Amino acid sequence: MLWERQAKITKGGFLKQICFTHVALIPKTQSPQDMSQIRPISLCNVLYKIAAKVLTNRLKPMMDSIISPFQSAFVPGRLISDNSLVAAEVAHHLHGKRGGNLGSMAVKLDMSKAYDRVEWSFLRAMMLRLGLNLQWVDMIMRCVTSVSYSFLINGVPTGLVVPSRGLRQGDPLSPYLFLMCVEGLSALISSRERDGLIHGVKICRNAPSIHHLLFVDDSFIFARASRDECSQVMKILRSYELASGQVVNLLKSSVVFSKNVKEHTRAVLSNILGVLCVSVHEKYLGLPTFVGRAKRMVFASLKEKLWNKLKGWKGKLLSGAGREILIKAVAQSLPTYTMNCFLLPKGFCDDLNSAVAKFWWSGDKDKRKIHWLPWKKLCNFKLEGGLNFRELRAFNLALLAKQGWRLCQHPNSLVARLFRAKYYPGSDFLLAPEGNNPSFCWRSIFAAKQVLERGMRWQVGNGSSIRVWFDKWIPRLPSFQVLSPPPHDSFRNLRVDALLEADGNWNFRLLHDLFPVGEVEAISSIPLSFRKPQDRRIWHHEPNGCFTVRSAYGVARDWLISGEMALPQPTAAVVETDKKFWSAIWHAKIPPKIKICAWRVAWDIIPTRVRLYHRKVDIGTDCVRCISSEESSLHLFVQCPFATAVWSASPLGPKLSRLRASSMSDWLKAASILLSKQSFALALMLIWALWKDRNSRIWECVGTSPTVLVSQASSWLQEFHSLLLGQSPSVPHQPIHRWIAPRDGFAKVNVGGVWLAADRCGGIGVVIRNESGSVLAACSKKLRNIGSLDHLHAVSLLAGIRLAEELNLQRVCFECGSAKLAIAVSQDTSVASSGGVLFDDCCVLLSHFQSSSVANVPRLCNRVANRLALFAFHLHQDCFWFGEAPELVQELLTQDVCPS
Repeated sequence: MLWERQAKITKGGFLKQICFTHVALIPKTQSPQDMSQIRPISLCNVLYKIAAKVLTNRLKPMMDSIISPFQSAFVPGRLISDNSLVAAEVAHHLHGKRGGNLGSMAVKLDMSKAYDRVEWSFLRAMMLRLGLNLQWVDMIMRCVTSVSYSFLINGVPTGLVVPSRGLRQGDPLSPYLFLMCVEGLSALISSRERDGLIHGVKICRNAPSIHHLLFVDDSFIFARASRDECSQVMKILRSYELASGQVVNLLKSSVVFSKNVKEHTRAVLSNILGVLCVSVHEKYLGLPTFVGRAKRMVFASLKEKLWNKLKGWKGKLLSGAGREILIKAVAQSLPTYTMNCFLLPKGFCDDLNSAVAKFWWSGDKDKRKIHWLPWKKLCNFKLEGGLNFRELRAFNLALLAKQGWRLCQHPNSLVARLFRAKYYPGSDFLLAPEGNNPSFCWRSIFAAKQVLERGMRWQVGNGSSIRVWFDKWIPRLPSFQVLSPPPHDSFRNLRVDALLEADGNWNFRLLHDLFPVGEVEAISSIPLSFRKPQDRRIWHHEPNGCFTVRSAYGVARDWLISGEMALPQPTAAVVETDKKFWSAIWHAKIPPKIKICAWRVAWDIIPTRVRLYHRKVDIGTDCVRCISSEESSLHLFVQCPFATAVWSASPLGPKLSRLRASSMSDWLKAASILLSKQSFALALMLIWALWKDRNSRIWECVGTSPTVLVSQASSWLQEFHSLLLGQSPSVPHQPIHRWIAPRDGFAKVNVGGVWLAADRCGGIGVVIRNESGSVLAACSKKLRNIGSLDHLHAVSLLAGIRLAEELNLQRVCFECGSAKLAIAVSQDTSVASSGGVLFDDCCVLLSHFQSSSVANVPRLCNRVANRLALFAFHLHQDCFWFGEAPELVQELLTQDVCPS
């Protein structure tokens, strides 16, 4: 039996035992009454999921080529928001179409129990029709057809069901297999549209015809509002139902007609379709399809959902750190999906912020307590003294800027072609106007265009697309633009390629004639490629040049702040000191709730009696302990006799006794500088213990002595550290500190670089050795106008590649000191960083070798190359060595070689 099972596995067989599945019944409603209100989720076992995940990962790359652009679910490179934007744009067109004899309709369909009704014969036929290999199809079908179920009733497996159709919800393969099934419906609709039997919706003359949108079981069919096309739609649906086993749920389906369709015609056509006629589809994929003037009403459900979340949390049972996590992870994440497509009204964002702020300060949305700091300060980054809560308006703009970025980077996607045809024909998104009668989706994305403009710049390739005086293309300048005016009007339309010589390098004589010295240095530090690729736009605020919402949020936040009333800015030295102070608090090894307490003490917003009195809470200002002074934060934690005794009893007493400060904030800043990290953590723990003891004296009439309080704080800190140590690995990783020889038949090229950022110059070193450690060649070279560390690493690798080519080496291992460079070159991915064009050059040149690899190694494994790079600063000209190594290299080699 064991041998038979082994034979099945080696021949691509599948054991039915690992396909046995428990099914959990998840209710869709609060009190389900029938099976249609219950969602069955398959709990596949781990062995099956591993196998299914392997097959899924093999299937993913081909999905974009076999699935039509009208489906956006689970296809790499496509987003659910694409369908939402297209649907909203078409809905806006239908709502505004009031003239003409030809009306249009949008039929929204819902498939009943879509996964459970898939016929296996149809699935197999669709996979073969889409061009999948027969052996592959058989393997997939074995995963689908060998399943058996047992239902979990009150946690107990009950019954045994062997199905004859359907896909499992919970199987990694199921979403992709269902996409292939729905591609049958897409093909039917497209075929009828090509034959002229149905006509989709064109929102303008050159726009693509939109005849359907599919997202798993949520579907839209667009056609003309006529009897013939309604009949064709019904024929398509019946054919698809008979073949696939799917059934349209008419109770959940509806149709919307354009404004130029008469009421009588609407009634007749909706009867033919058998669905309800509505004025507007309320939602598609969880988002409104049409947003008119009453925007607050449209998004009211979002506010209600947030309030229900806040009501469900027991804020009194949570510490400040617990509330912080819930706000960031749940409350402020709720609007994210909606904000991907729509710009929420400013007042609406303020309402959401207000509800979250109430919960933060009081633990209850409905209770009004003192808000000790403005919400905008809480939204500052933690190193700026805030709590890094999201400023929803800025976050909304960052998410919408992502849509604008995708319109620029994926101009052939369906949504990009649709927007381009209507709003910016013959141009690009960054030059687009808002247009006449734009949809709310377009106005939302258009509002975020300034965020993109502030963060995008050109990466110089051949320079033919970049205007010298009008485009953003110089990384080192604050605005990325040339600041000096053109010397003559004839130069106004000059392109960057005019600044290059025939060999592709900068024309320094022309640069000095046109620009001042500072701009010449900035321009000449831009790396150029020998391949002269096309210029491309990149996102400046990420090292790899790719857009991220995280960095765009920072750009949007700064833009919104700059638009408000200008406030006096602190000096750079003050900002850097404050950052170090806040970093000391947030990186201290203490419990999170004590960090929050320390943050409040540093801001002097802890509710001492003096602070409460200033907030019109008249409970007196006398200190709870000594009664002889006012209870300010500095007095409570430092100057009170009880506090003085606590600090004297602690190990920190001798150092802290010298501190003099006029406020608690100044005292903490001085302590963070004076004390070590461990001592500062103990100081924060003692502050929290003093606050805890003060509250116990007020509310419970119980206090402790200074020595006991110090002992408790020290034991709490020690216990917390022991928990942290328990989570760390017991055996530390031992790094390799020596160079390791390559395999037989290979040569190893080590490249290193030293960059002096202030002088914008660098040195590179290259050494090539064989399997015995003998030096074949080496070089040391000084470079000027190096704009970044990426630039230096790329140039050093290029020097190593060219030196290996001169030796006619074919099997080479390269080692460098840049993980980013090693990953980019090994995966052959185009990197849009400051040295990205050179990264691409490395990929091209590496393909000339018979066998090559690039790895990142520690500095100790790359000592010879790094010393040669440093040696370059002492040379008057470049040095190359072939054959016997010079004394410098030989001296290093004696300490560097590790046997293979």
